[in-house]
Amino acid sequence: MIIVFVIDTSASMNQRSTNGLTLLDCAKSAVEHFLKVRSRDNVMRSDKYFLVTCEEGSSGIKSGWKENFATFTQELKNLTARDLSNIGGSLKRTFDLLNFYRLQTTIDNYGQGRNPWFIEPSIIILLTDGSALTNQSGVLNTLTLPLTPNPGSELNIEPFRWDQRLFTYVLHFNGVNTPSQRFPGPVATPDSYMGPMSDVTGGKCQVITSLKMLLQAIENLVPKLQTGVVVSFDNLERDKENRERERDKERDSSSSVNGGELSPVPPCSHKLLLIPPNCVGYWPIPEAFLPDNAMTQLAPRTAHPTIYYSTVDSEPPSFVKSFPCDSYEIEPCALTTYLLSHKKEICWQTFIMNSNGPNSCEPFGYLKIAPNGKTVNLFVLPYNYPKFWPLLEELVNVFKLNPTPKWRQEFESYLTSIPCYYIN
Repeated sequence: MIIVFVIDTSASMNQRSTNGLTLLDCAKSAVEHFLKVRSRDNVMRSDKYFLVTCEEGSSGIKSGWKENFATFTQELKNLTARDLSNIGGSLKRTFDLLNFYRLQTTIDNYGQGRNPWFIEPSIIILLTDGSALTNQSGVLNTLTLPLTPNPGSELNIEPFRWDQRLFTYVLHFNGVNTPSQRFPGPVATPDSYMGPMSDVTGGKCQVITSLKMLLQAIENLVPKLQTGVVVSFDNLERDKENRERERDKERDSSSSVNGGELSPVPPCSHKLLLIPPNCVGYWPIPEAFLPDNAMTQLAPRTAHPTIYYSTVDSEPPSFVKSFPCDSYEIEPCALTTYLLSHKKEICWQTFIMNSNGPNSCEPFGYLKIAPNGKTVNLFVLPYNYPKFWPLLEELVNVFKLNPTPKWRQEFESYLTSIPCYYIN
């Protein structure tokens, strides 16, 4: 795992709190405490640590791909607070640094579906006092990440990827003037500019009022650093539900599980799919467009795919022996709580809108309660598996792996109806 510490080195971090330490000293202590707690886990041996500050340009990257752990710790000790509060520029440099090698390694697999098992999980930990944002032009009203053209940037809508999460700690210590007393302009709170930026990556923003609280928050973060990718979930029938509500606001729109009625589950944005250690996967999550040879350029991709589910209860496939199926646990959210509250077997098919052409999609998997009854898993299968599965069962059980010409014709028809990147 790659762990990036983004340290606010603006001049306001020189303020001293009631414990006699400057805010920058407290931030350094938090990083050292993180390393101490993380060292208790053997997984730290494979960690790579980066250090980024608010210093302008490439000088703000104190430890990157080429530096070792000793350089990281030395650069951390040498940090001084004398820069502007250009948090947006620092985060942009951080994402550019993380994404530097991704095109070469084909991790993002543009135009060929997303592979949850082939990722480069990264955690960004931002430590700031939440002062008004400033750069060479003056005080900024909003957090903006500069748009600098980089190779491959035209393939992405956001600067971050689905395996990169931002956790922000805003140091509003006792005995320190509040940012609004020091500078005009907006200041950082969980509901202001830093909160949404953290939430949209699948991370979290927290206000810290003491060094003790900071060290405890850092210690609580370490066990949560699970390998995974961030996705969003929404109801396939939600648009229909909204139209019906407009026509008849008094209609009872609560749903039962069967019959395809509408679920009361709200959209669940930026939720983590947990990827098991040493995971080997077989089936991608489809693209939100259908690639073809006539394309001169691939459509830009959102960082987090939105997976739609249908509340029509369906039968899970009875697996042919040794057939590969990918399974990913979904972190607890409103969707998992709703499914777990129903004791009966629920199987909801999942879709990616426009994956088979404009306004066209077929199921690529399903949501189902895990055998332990405590979690909900996303099962990923071949695209349009309800059409593929009868063909496979017929091949194995009826034709004993000796297909007839008619079966071959039906199978070729299936292959031509799915995205080309499913065919090796």
